Amino acid sequence: MIRFRKRGLALMGTAVLTAASVGVVPAASASTQPRALAAASTPFTNSQFLTYATGAQVHLSAVQTAASTLANIEQAFSAVSVNSGNLSTAISDPATGALLQPSLPAANAYGRGAGLEVGLGLPAATADQIRLGIAEASAPPLGPVVTKTVLPINLPGILTAGVLKGIAAAAYLPTFCPVGQPLAYGEGDAAGVSVLSNLLSLSGTQTQTAQSQSRSDLVANSDGTFGLQSSVSEHIAPISVNLGTGLSLQISLGGSGVNAPITLATHADGHGNNTRALTNTGTLVISLVTPLATTNIVNVNLNTILGPAGLVVDANALPIVGALLTGLGITLKLTVAGQPHAIASFPTGPNAISAAYDLLSLDVGLGALKVAGLKVGHMETGVDLASGAISCTVPVAKVANPAVVQAGSSFTWTILIPATSTVLGASTCDLTAIRATDKISVNSGSPTFTIDSISNGGTYNASTGTITWSNLGTYHPGDPPIALKIGVSVPSGSSAGVLQDTANVTAGLGNCTGGVTGVATAIGAVQNAIIGGSVTLIAPQVTAAGTGLAATGTGPMLPWIAAGLLLLAAVTHRVLRRARHNP
Repeated sequence: MIRFRKRGLALMGTAVLTAASVGVVPAASASTQPRALAAASTPFTNSQFLTYATGAQVHLSAVQTAASTLANIEQAFSAVSVNSGNLSTAISDPATGALLQPSLPAANAYGRGAGLEVGLGLPAATADQIRLGIAEASAPPLGPVVTKTVLPINLPGILTAGVLKGIAAAAYLPTFCPVGQPLAYGEGDAAGVSVLSNLLSLSGTQTQTAQSQSRSDLVANSDGTFGLQSSVSEHIAPISVNLGTGLSLQISLGGSGVNAPITLATHADGHGNNTRALTNTGTLVISLVTPLATTNIVNVNLNTILGPAGLVVDANALPIVGALLTGLGITLKLTVAGQPHAIASFPTGPNAISAAYDLLSLDVGLGALKVAGLKVGHMETGVDLASGAISCTVPVAKVANPAVVQAGSSFTWTILIPATSTVLGASTCDLTAIRATDKISVNSGSPTFTIDSISNGGTYNASTGTITWSNLGTYHPGDPPIALKIGVSVPSGSSAGVLQDTANVTAGLGNCTGGVTGVATAIGAVQNAIIGGSVTLIAPQVTAAGTGLAATGTGPMLPWIAAGLLLLAAVTHRVLRRARHNP
């Protein structure tokens, strides 16, 4: 049973330092100020969401009973899972029983890819014993892309394989949206596989390698907020299923090459607009090979609308072939394509959507025994954006040094964009055409001040109390923060009080790498967006001259020191006089 866990809303706050979102909006130019968001949104740090996706080029359950299955096979398998709370609850596939995500209490994102997984005599939702070319990744903490490759295997009668490979990546930090790459990614590749004495075989050259890719992405909305998308893409290579007694089923999908995969995607923008989309191309041919003849039982262009239920073929009802199957005690039923359908166990709500799809499913029986349950092109996706659309903000920090300043002295404000060198670690996009403004005001009392210096070419408008940096260039994640410094002096006659300073930053997103995928197209028009962040610092405290500071040579101790020096001088004088009169 598939299970999904939500979290409670996490709130963060500080005493004197607050962060505010100014959102993500389409940019007319690099210097455009962000407008108000068109609809409500929740900062990424506080958002509640979950998403998952899984795909298998082939799933096979062989010799299945009520208690267990002789063999569960997942070929070219991928899975991803992301939860803003955590991944402490394991997730299994409701259709196949395959374990998609183990319990990971410390993680928010998980990706997995495997060339081949085989479970022998296991109940559902149990990790397979044989996992070849398997790669797993979770975050946080962030780690590199994981790739595992298994070269040719030859175990006669059990398993032979050409190349089995898995790729996995996860990019999740709660501090900033992981824009420019998937939150989680999994890929499984398989070529030249034969399992259990050719019960299932994958034929073809390396260019016909079977592949499934699962991913979850933040996708830019037109109003500047972000939604979520989960998707699966699959390349189907020719498959042969040995039914015994000289019978086999041949499955091929012509036209489904590297540039034309089958893709299933679910998307929620967080404003109540949800979509479920299937892209299916090529011509599916399914042939039954008997000792007497080869019969095409399905030959259909997948662009043809097959209806919600798809094309159902009962091979036992076919002329000649049906009589042969029935005579051998074999039952064979195919369901081809159809329309994606919702997953009953997935959460529902105004911003939730799910989808499941099989290119084909085949049930083979021998008498009362279920010999095989085969799914080719198995895909599932789901998105639940419970707290609505997501806003992405740049974390900005500001400090005053010193935090307490006496009238007649000076201090420095420093703005850091972003707050630290690691805070944007989950993003593969640069901040471009960075612009900042800084508004200086009085929080309490009536202190006065004078701007002495401004770094990085900033200009000060005394009438509005605003400093402006029109273009601070580009920032690459991982580099040291851009440090803007403002030198300020407080006149000796200033009254006591507290100053307040608010910095606002806007930036574009550009040079997105796509992360493990190498392309950033799945994230929408994010490179035409402007994101922003702000920080308000209530500091420094200004004290009037002569108050609130440690002694510096004046104060109540001075008379005592002076009296001590006079007494010492008098004693010394008397001693010297006595010495002169008594040589």
